[in-house]
Amino acid sequence: MIGGRFTRLVIIFVAVIGLIGLLYPPQANAESLSQLLQRQADLRRQADESKKKLEKTKGVVNDLTGIVGGLDEDITETQTNITNTEAQIAVTEEVISELAVDIDQTQTELDALQLKLRNAYISLYELSQASPLDTILASSSLNEMVSQTQYIQSLQTELQGNIDKTNAAKTELESKQNESVAQKTGLVSLKQDLTKSKNSLNSRRTQKNYLLLQTQGEQAQYEALLKKLQNEQESISQAIYDARRTSGNGQLLIGGTGGYPWANEPDAYAVDPWLYYKRQCTSFAAWKFQAEFGLVFYNTRPGQGSAWNWPALARDQGYQTSSTPQANSVISIPTGPNRPYGHAAWVNRVNSDGTIDIEEYNWSVSRSYSERLRVNPALYGNVTYIFP
Repeated sequence: MIGGRFTRLVIIFVAVIGLIGLLYPPQANAESLSQLLQRQADLRRQADESKKKLEKTKGVVNDLTGIVGGLDEDITETQTNITNTEAQIAVTEEVISELAVDIDQTQTELDALQLKLRNAYISLYELSQASPLDTILASSSLNEMVSQTQYIQSLQTELQGNIDKTNAAKTELESKQNESVAQKTGLVSLKQDLTKSKNSLNSRRTQKNYLLLQTQGEQAQYEALLKKLQNEQESISQAIYDARRTSGNGQLLIGGTGGYPWANEPDAYAVDPWLYYKRQCTSFAAWKFQAEFGLVFYNTRPGQGSAWNWPALARDQGYQTSSTPQANSVISIPTGPNRPYGHAAWVNRVNSDGTIDIEEYNWSVSRSYSERLRVNPALYGNVTYIFP
């Protein structure tokens, strides 16, 4: 009997000592926790700055990648035009060569016709220089003499006609040859211009690709820095959560999701429909508010949507606020030694001794759900309860 009474006294004594520890936490621990929170805030600010720089760098990388890709397309198109122009030059050279052969052949034919015409003129001249008597003696008859003269004259006419046609054909061939030569000259000039353009594009591509590689290097550095800062935040956050669990206020229950739909969201910067970061206390409270009442609780003041400022956000949206504990409400906790942004939680029950049962996110476990029973709200200063 005495042993049982002694055991109960020990339990009561331990409980009293624990309560005193909650009401008057050791200064060293508070300062240590405060330092951790300050480091976390500094790291969060650095991470935000690094993320902005990273996003800007990614934008530059995307722009440069597009420019380099466009230059690659232009270079390919220009090279295709150069290749086509070279093919046209080759065809034009072939045409010029064939025309040269045709002109030579035409000139040969023209020379032969002119020789025949000359011989005909010589024959006609010789006939004209012979005496009538010799001509008559050389011919079997007068008719033969006349026919011979007429034949030579007819031959002269025919030869002259053929010479004129051949000259016209030669002139046409020479004209075509000149056009082809001019076309070749134009094509050669075009090829030179295209080659200059391609060289210029290659030079620009080299410059832009150099900038791209540099920017990609900067992006990798920002990504590495951001990852390092996030890892440091995780490490500090874990220490903060450990300190919260150690200092404690109420009976802690860990596990589950509370029905919150984004319990597995991996991105720490993902935003919910109410403009709060997912898996944070404010996002869970806003979701719970809508789940229970069918009403939205927007972040009406971007940049000032932290939990400590929720009474102002509530008034913005016409919701009620009170300092009296109330079940089925959001509790807004002001800033304090271990809560630089305050804290928001959902009140499930108000107990007869004035304590409350709450569920929350990102308090005892990083970005996760937990419940606390019989929490003394007086330990957090002037809290506010929010409801429709």
